Amino acid sequence: MSQPFRDTMRLVEQSDNGEKKWNSLVMGCPNFNVYASFEWGEYKSVSWKVTRLAFYRDDQLVGAAQLLTRRILGITIGWLPGGIQLPSFEALPEIMVALQSSFRHGPYAIRINFLDEATAEKELLLGQLQELRPARHRIRGGFTVLFDLNRDDISVQRMSSNHRHYIKKASNNNLEFTEESVSSREFVELHKAMTSLKGLSDLTVSLDDVRRVAECFGEKMTMYSVRLEQQLIACCLVMKIGHYAYFYLAASNAKGRELFSSFYLIVELLKHLKRSGVKYFDFGGLAPHRRSTAGVTRFKTGFSGKIIRHLGEYDLSSSRAILLAFNHAIAKKFA
Repeated sequence: MSQPFRDTMRLVEQSDNGEKKWNSLVMGCPNFNVYASFEWGEYKSVSWKVTRLAFYRDDQLVGAAQLLTRRILGITIGWLPGGIQLPSFEALPEIMVALQSSFRHGPYAIRINFLDEATAEKELLLGQLQELRPARHRIRGGFTVLFDLNRDDISVQRMSSNHRHYIKKASNNNLEFTEESVSSREFVELHKAMTSLKGLSDLTVSLDDVRRVAECFGEKMTMYSVRLEQQLIACCLVMKIGHYAYFYLAASNAKGRELFSSFYLIVELLKHLKRSGVKYFDFGGLAPHRRSTAGVTRFKTGFSGKIIRHLGEYDLSSSRAILLAFNHAIAKKFA
């Protein structure tokens, strides 16, 4: 599909969904993230229709977006979990008009998750786009911790005093850090032990889901583990695409908590990624305004990475009524 926009902009659906072609397209943009990757789209394709769009001006790429859609009661419900990949943020107004044109045949509501670092200039530009509205009910916390491993010195001395204390205690326990292929069953069992210990049964993950995401990412997903006398006590799943790595899920059991193994795991992981040539490590989302995740926020921010506030979630819809119903459904699902 190719649609003209004004005299110079073209929206092109990428019918050739080759992994290398799509990833090379989006990885060339400074705001690339794992949710824009071909692999994430394949993972979500079980329950969503995946459409990969590229925006060109005079045959030059000015943006790309991986769009997930469903049809519910005749309404197109859409989600751009990775936002819009942009070589330059200034192209966003034209891209939004082109994106709207692709939904002109029926009612729709689209959630766009802008994972770009918030700046005054970008927020001002977003505020001028009247077709976009800040999400009434957000899905994500709006923050992350980013490590620039190309520049940052991963030193325990730069970390918080509490983290230095726990890392020192953990290092006295003869723990072993390993890089392994993903063992879905082993990870899920450890994760269930963790959620049971914390009384968070609603956060359990299924074996089928972990298997599927591991299959879709293949060699790009690795399990980093901490073992004590060969017994797994803590681990995390990390996705690596090019020079970029993303922290996906983690788990530990009672013994792991007792020995502060998660602190040891992250320090060793950061050192390993830096040695491996990874330039950027995204430690995953934070939700500092939620009391229920206060412990996670303290844990992630204590390792001295840069706290990033995202531009956040915005909605694009054909009508105010559909937008209200859309946000009501989101609030009910993610309450």
